[in-house]
Amino acid sequence: MSIFYSLIARNNDTILCEADVSSGNYPQVTLKVLRSNKMSPGFKTFASADYVFYILNEPPYSILCLTESDFSKVKALTFLKELKDSFMQKFSHSERESAIAYSFNSKFESYMKDRMSYFNEASESDSRIQNVVSQMRDVENLV
Repeated sequence: MSIFYSLIARNNDTILCEADVSSGNYPQVTLKVLRSNKMSPGFKTFASADYVFYILNEPPYSILCLTESDFSKVKALTFLKELKDSFMQKFSHSERESAIAYSFNSKFESYMKDRMSYFNEASESDSRIQNVVSQMRDVENLV
């Protein structure tokens, strides 16, 4: 049960940063999923027999992770939200908008790998994960 790969893209065609914790053809497969992603705000899920792609769209950005099919949805969504928040904080609007492909790998890839490792080992009782679960329930109750 783990997150294998994650990325942050702009407009579904420019990968700004990516990270993986194991080898595979994740970038090629993920690019196909990313290009089929409709850019509307919120979370999306694309599943296959063994893997699940989770995407957090925050137009014009998409934050994506690839997990095993039995990986916790709550943990995956919490991971994506944390990546998005950190990315938006670390880089200014003008830096994000003018960046070329992979230009943030040197500055953000190690952080992404660190968070992937953390979420691969964290239990769902972790306070940050529980906080996001609580927020998600509050939103569901409003709807």
